[in-house]
Amino acid sequence: MQRLQKERDGFQEETEKLHERMEFQQNQVTKMQRDKENLLSELELVKERWEKAHNTHQKLTVSIFVARYISGREVER
Repeated sequence: MQRLQKERDGFQEETEKLHERMEFQQNQVTKMQRDKENLLSELELVKERWEKAHNTHQKLTVSIFVARYISGREVER
């Protein structure tokens, strides 16, 4: 009977350790998911800024081209 009690206690202790480990891992997964969402948001902001900069660059390039064309200077290509 004592042996069975010891085994039961051992299993119970092992189960508690596994539950703690599982909870820790779930917390890690939650943190990683939050980090992933934050990084994706940052990436989206960087993409938007790049698109704005690219569009501005294109507009400036066209403006310079038109200004040179109007002033009669040779247009560089």
